[in-house]
Amino acid sequence: MGVTSHRNTESQRRFLGRLSLCVSVTLWSVVIVAIFVSFVVSLAAQAPVSSDWPQWRGPGRSGLSPETGLLREWPASGPPRVWSTANLGAGFGSVAVRGDRVYVQGMRNSQSVVSALSRMDGKLLWVRNIGRAVENYQGSGPRGTPTVDDDRLYVLTENGDLACLRVQDGIVVWQRNILQDFGGRNIGWLISESPLVDGNQVVVTPGGRGAGMAALDKMTGAPIWHAIENDSEPGYSPPFLAFAAGRQQVIQWHATGVASLNPETGQIYWQHPWRVNLALNPGTPVVNGDRLLLSAFYNGSR
Repeated sequence: MGVTSHRNTESQRRFLGRLSLCVSVTLWSVVIVAIFVSFVVSLAAQAPVSSDWPQWRGPGRSGLSPETGLLREWPASGPPRVWSTANLGAGFGSVAVRGDRVYVQGMRNSQSVVSALSRMDGKLLWVRNIGRAVENYQGSGPRGTPTVDDDRLYVLTENGDLACLRVQDGIVVWQRNILQDFGGRNIGWLISESPLVDGNQVVVTPGGRGAGMAALDKMTGAPIWHAIENDSEPGYSPPFLAFAAGRQQVIQWHATGVASLNPETGQIYWQHPWRVNLALNPGTPVVNGDRLLLSAFYNGSR
């Protein structure tokens, strides 16, 4: 669908290029609705823009947007819809947005797939099968959010298939299954994390013996390091980076505790044991200064 024409008011000028994306997910289809805030500049270039949201919880995985000058409330009639699209497959992940494209995972024809759409009109640009999809009594399909890094896209399926693709055409550069390669096992409600790209590596949590966390070369998929002994499944919370106590750390909350590691070497800085019921830790911890807040469904917060 085309972009609805609107007058270029002063308030719109403050939001050049801003596009808000709302995602509705059902057991049968992923539906993306794009809402117009202002769209008076072209987003054709692939260069990052202020409104990019290239991974889980946005830039830095903090859930915070660096944008300013946003409206305090919607117009009385609500924001006009620019476009909508459907039939992207079953799933529970959110979207990644960079430049003129939107990326989302889904399950189609028993395959776990990732799709690229035009940010301007929602047109499907390409779709790529990553591996066999997995059905689950709590809902089938992938749970993760793709991660965009320059001209590459990193995707982890609900079955442990990790793939690096070219954003231009969806061609797979490399692919491996982290459960098979590191001796891990899937979790009750299926793998739900989103790959973390840091420098020259992509970090994931296979959950195998001595591989509660693993870093791979982002260009080739070759292992760089693996760490953390874990006697249970990895959990549902994705890794993230934090600068605290004067050093960069990669934080991983798994089913039996939380750990801080050197992101370059995998050296463990510290670990705190906390076994949560059913390994149910889907939330992402929050960092405030040198403090870390975790909140589990059954076990409360600490």
